[in-house]
Amino acid sequence: LADLFSLRHPHTELTHAGVLREQESSFVLQVAASGLELKGQMIPTTLPVPGCPVLKDVVLFLGSPRCANLDEMMRTGLFLSDIPLHDLSRDFVLLAEQRQAEADLKEKFERLTLELKAEKARSDALVQRMGG
Repeated sequence: LADLFSLRHPHTELTHAGVLREQESSFVLQVAASGLELKGQMIPTTLPVPGCPVLKDVVLFLGSPRCANLDEMMRTGLFLSDIPLHDLSRDFVLLAEQRQAEADLKEKFERLTLELKAEKARSDALVQRMGG
């Protein structure tokens, strides 16, 4: 298991006992191969073992991808359609994209305003030279 995932939160060992101690916490697992983070919960349950009459105690992880923006999703090979409709992660990704677009527009507006002021100053200087 440790070859595939690392436990980012909570700070406990990624063992059956460690997970059970923290089962009321949100868990964040990081996929070793891609760096993708998954956030969810650990659910203790029992499953049958083939060829054995005894049920085995196991822990299931129920989670979803945790991405900050569309670029991060693309790096990990995910699409918005991979995130369930009921998961707020989709809304957070779209909100982050909207805020980034607004910040880019604000920066462009400020740059163009400075360029306009510089052009106006050059124009005023030219008018001054022509008039006097």
